[in-house]
Amino acid sequence: MKASELIDQVAIAACVDASTAKKAVEAVFAGIVEAAKKGEEVSLPSFGKLLVAGFQPRRAGWNLNGPSKIRSCNVDAAAQ
Repeated sequence: MKASELIDQVAIAACVDASTAKKAVEAVFAGIVEAAKKGEEVSLPSFGKLLVAGFQPRRAGWNLNGPSKIRSCNVDAAAQ
């Protein structure tokens, strides 16, 4: 579902115009984003729970061609 489709459904269900529905949908998502930034859990009945989990780096591996440890490839390690 695209955002425009969600806005249309909210407008129909709430009997409001599309611009009012758009403001309501944007406000809901802004609230969810702010809560996620604070590390709070967002619980929406009949939908689920949203929680931003912390990043857990992959474990260190061994270089088979030498005695040194290496980090397994992941986005954060590659960026460093």
